[in-house]
Amino acid sequence: MSERITMKSKLLREGDPWQVDLDQFKIPLAVDQERCERDLTNFRRKYAVTEDAPEAAAQDMVTLTCAAESPRFCREHITIRLGLGLFSRELEGQILGWTPGQSGTVAVKGQPVSVTVEAIRREVLPEVDDALAARCGVPGISTGEDILRYCKGKQFDDALEGPLDEAFPYLSRRVMEDSAFELDPEELAYSRDFMLRQISWASVLGEKTLAEATDEDFRERLDTTKEDFLRGIETSGRFCLQGALIGMAMLERAGRAPTEDDYAAWLRRYTEGGLRTEEEARREHPALEYLLTEMCGYFDDEMEALALRRLEEDAL
Repeated sequence: MSERITMKSKLLREGDPWQVDLDQFKIPLAVDQERCERDLTNFRRKYAVTEDAPEAAAQDMVTLTCAAESPRFCREHITIRLGLGLFSRELEGQILGWTPGQSGTVAVKGQPVSVTVEAIRREVLPEVDDALAARCGVPGISTGEDILRYCKGKQFDDALEGPLDEAFPYLSRRVMEDSAFELDPEELAYSRDFMLRQISWASVLGEKTLAEATDEDFRERLDTTKEDFLRGIETSGRFCLQGALIGMAMLERAGRAPTEDDYAAWLRRYTEGGLRTEEEARREHPALEYLLTEMCGYFDDEMEALALRRLEEDAL
């Protein structure tokens, strides 16, 4: 088993996102039940299997060989979905109930067509249960009830886009405020510097470096002072480190943990093409950077999914 990756910083107490009040962000929502059913069917269809069927029914995939005077119906081993009418609605309706191997003659527009059913395959949709939830791998879905909630919630995506943009960062911030940490000074400094490295300084300050830039430069380009800007970077670095710690705890509850193998796979983005050796990539992008990137990202994904779920609660 690959060695687990940890940090010197510690999560002492984790805030409970379910205890954060989001009522201020909720809006009235109405459920379109027909659309819910369609979305649920489409969700199940992604994980459907096909099986041999004893007799032809609507929506079955039926393989036929046909013979007739019309070239349109002189076809061998053609597979059609019954009921769509893409081949011939009249012919399709007459072979409902036929069995594999059955042959006969049907009338299409008054003309005889010889038909042999070679095979019948039927799509079988999975049950909406915890097994399907585990199989789908969708973030935030772990039970059959979650699937139903997910399919109902899809129709609210547009309506909730604005409230979610406000509720998600609010929820994340409150969870961090309700948590307790022991942050290692070196890791905190690295997280701050990591935030600084994400900024394209050429677009922000032109030809000047951060050290060369003055308050006037920051006011002109960003409508803030240099001190306030750097204070914001300090806060972002702290939030990133805290988010990574909570994300690791969430991942552990899901039965996983970041490992050396995960880190090595992540590093490949920097070694592909032979631009760097793995040793060089590890020096430039240490394991702490991997944890800040991936674990804080995991925390963000979980908080966004939970915020959306909470906003949908009243309607669902």
